[in-house]
Amino acid sequence: MDNTEHTFPHQRLDAWHVCREARRRTYELLTDLPAGYGEDARQLRRSAGGALRLIAEGGDRWARGDKRRRFEEANGEVGETVSGLVALVEDEVLDPEVVDAIIGLWGRVGSMCYGLIKKHR
Repeated sequence: MDNTEHTFPHQRLDAWHVCREARRRTYELLTDLPAGYGEDARQLRRSAGGALRLIAEGGDRWARGDKRRRFEEANGEVGETVSGLVALVEDEVLDPEVVDAIIGLWGRVGSMCYGLIKKHR
């Protein structure tokens, strides 16, 4: 699925590629959550997936304001994802070392979104 020919504008964004990896690794963590954490898993899937979709949507928009809004919304989803992961570490459900590495990826995505937001002001 990692084809070298970029068909859509969002496929040229590093933020989209890093977000794909962060989303994939976040989803992997959610497969082993204990009973009672189903809603947490669903919310994390929504926010991680939402970040990816919003980056793509922003990349494919033409108007600067539309692009910026999508990247701002994506950045909000990044924050929500990180917050959810931290909560599961605090609940002692996820391994802090594993989560720290994934939060590092989400931090990169957030920084990239911030750069895209600044670019389209």
